Amino acid sequence: KDRLKDYLETPALLNQFNADAIQFGEIDLQKPDSLSRQFLAEVRLLDKVDGIEFGFASTGAVRSVMRLENQSFAFAVADASTQFVKVYYAIDKGGGRIQRIRPYDNRKYDARQRPWYQKAIAAGKLSWTKPFPKFSNKKQKPIQISLVQPVYAKGSGQVLGVLAVQFLQANISKFLQTLKVGKSGQTFIVNRSGELIATSTNQPLFKANGAEILPIAAIDSQNVLIQATAQQVQAQYKAFSQIPDDTLLQFKFQNTLQLAQVAHYNNTFGLDWRVITV
Repeated sequence: KDRLKDYLETPALLNQFNADAIQFGEIDLQKPDSLSRQFLAEVRLLDKVDGIEFGFASTGAVRSVMRLENQSFAFAVADASTQFVKVYYAIDKGGGRIQRIRPYDNRKYDARQRPWYQKAIAAGKLSWTKPFPKFSNKKQKPIQISLVQPVYAKGSGQVLGVLAVQFLQANISKFLQTLKVGKSGQTFIVNRSGELIATSTNQPLFKANGAEILPIAAIDSQNVLIQATAQQVQAQYKAFSQIPDDTLLQFKFQNTLQLAQVAHYNNTFGLDWRVITV
């Protein structure tokens, strides 16, 4: 739980820092290149962050920095200069653009239509999005969650845009896979509804339903131990949301006694998860 707190709550400070810098004029939105350079410095420092972006309320333009799979970085721009197609640029060590990376496709990009932007505006405060697919033309779109925050003009309260710190949800599973739990133990995280957020296994967390991507419930997991644990929860408590914090479950699985500890993980930014160690 301590590691999760560090992993998931540090970005809240980052978002607030950037929002304050914009409000007090330390970052000039009329000079979006300065915004990109600020984001690049921050992503380089924080290895838990996959990207930072700002969506402009006036135009739907976006400026962002993302961490690529090879751990290099890229700027992303969608504005009048790119005809609102999201274009990516490789970055040199000094933070300058060195070449244009071919865009995913020629679809128009409007930040105001993206789930992360709409979540922030609806909430009116710092909050986490639900998992959603990245803007990509890949058949298997990476799933991400974002910590989002609307930014308001000082004094008038006018919405200037939305800040977002991005995570690939798979990275939470990668973190769990580094934990050693006895000889054969497993760890997984679910939300209040019992849908998988992350696991220490390589089992999928989502399934496709046409163009829609749906989370997989723990009780429907391909991992038989996770499935058996979820069945035990359902038998004793009906739902994961009803389990008291630090509950210890005991049950038989494949003729062996299993112990499962359920701990609550929640915070002021809207996360309400259950961390289960079996």
